[in-house]
Amino acid sequence: MSQRNSVTAKKSSALERDRRISLRFEDVGLKAKLEQLARAEKRTLSAQCELQLARYVEEALFRAA
Repeated sequence: MSQRNSVTAKKSSALERDRRISLRFEDVGLKAKLEQLARAEKRTLSAQCELQLARYVEEALFRAA
């Protein structure tokens, strides 16, 4: 009986370890996805700033003419 409990405990321990490893990989994947979204957001904001600046310059040139 003691041997069966030992085997069950080892299996349980191995399953728990595998679950933790799996969760870590999911965390890494989520972190990479969040970083990718942050870079895309930064590019979007940069493009929006450039567009706004171009509009201001265009308006200033129009007023000066």
